Amino acid sequence: MFDIDPEALEDWQTLEKMERRRKYGPSRVRKRIRDLQQPLLIEEPNYALLSEHGIHAVPTTSPNTIGLNHRPSLGGVYREGALVVSLNEVAWAIGVLSLPAVQLLGPASDGRVVLETARTLLSNVGKMRLTNVKEYLNEILLNSPAFSNPKSQRN
Repeated sequence: MFDIDPEALEDWQTLEKMERRRKYGPSRVRKRIRDLQQPLLIEEPNYALLSEHGIHAVPTTSPNTIGLNHRPSLGGVYREGALVVSLNEVAWAIGVLSLPAVQLLGPASDGRVVLETARTLLSNVGKMRLTNVKEYLNEILLNSPAFSNPKSQRN
């Protein structure tokens, strides 16, 4: 937002903490960016799911359900699907936030390297994200001999 509205940066820097939070909280910033008809760096569906899974629970939130059977669990249960989704979401966020980070921090001698590295990162981020993880995992189940053959499930 500071790139598309430079005056907002000056305002943000001068406000007291509570007023800054009220005026420049995530939802207000996203709304302002949309109002200025600029693209959001984190797509709305992903942003909503990340928010619901990690911060703001809603009635349909079911923590720790990323896995082949989508059952919730309590505690630290390792799930490959959850790890892959987490890595993809973090990689995507780092990649898309590199441009505004370089702009916000000012010109750096290695700014071009950061941006080229971010571009490479984004071109290599996996496709399994929060918005489609269930479809990917269901496809794995359908195409896996271990899950499609009832006899192999007993062993």
